[in-house]
Amino acid sequence: MSNCLSNLFKSNGVQPGKAIDAIVYCIQQRKDSVGACSYDFLPPSYLTALTEEYTAFLSTPSKGDYKFPDHLTLPQPNRPEVGDWLSCLYCPYLIDGSHWVGVAFDLQACSISVLDCNIACVTNEEVQGYLKPIAQMLPYMLRQSVGDEVWSSKPMHPFHIYRLDVELLAEFPGLSAVASLILVELHATKILSHNGEIEA
Repeated sequence: MSNCLSNLFKSNGVQPGKAIDAIVYCIQQRKDSVGACSYDFLPPSYLTALTEEYTAFLSTPSKGDYKFPDHLTLPQPNRPEVGDWLSCLYCPYLIDGSHWVGVAFDLQACSISVLDCNIACVTNEEVQGYLKPIAQMLPYMLRQSVGDEVWSSKPMHPFHIYRLDVELLAEFPGLSAVASLILVELHATKILSHNGEIEA
């Protein structure tokens, strides 16, 4: 693992998902140590696995009957149970094979906020395209995870996708992974506001 992390701050290459998974695990442990919070973090490998399920999901005529495999439902191993207390899930995501962004899943508003350190790297249309499979599957995966009674008041349409214009710029592509990790924690702790401003 030390080999994965040793290149984390090098700006000339794409950071591997395995290293980001390891850092998210550390973020989870730090978050758990401070007690109950209204948010949680997921590793990027989770979103990768969820995206790989899209073809099977799309081929199912009745989406409400689709059963996600156990490794894609919540809670994930060693994570708290999912309930009304949980308002947001955060995850770094390698959006196009070379550019990392932070993703915030607002479970109350049924929306996805993209926390991007350099909006010139990927167009808004590309962002929408990359996240569309996840946005479509989330309502059904969450309903399967928490049950119909908890999710009954939520709409079953795809989550809306927004990209925030954040006050952070990482011009070197290799640093986008580090930036995405910073941004998800800043947003979760409300230091990064919902309009993208970083509060002092």
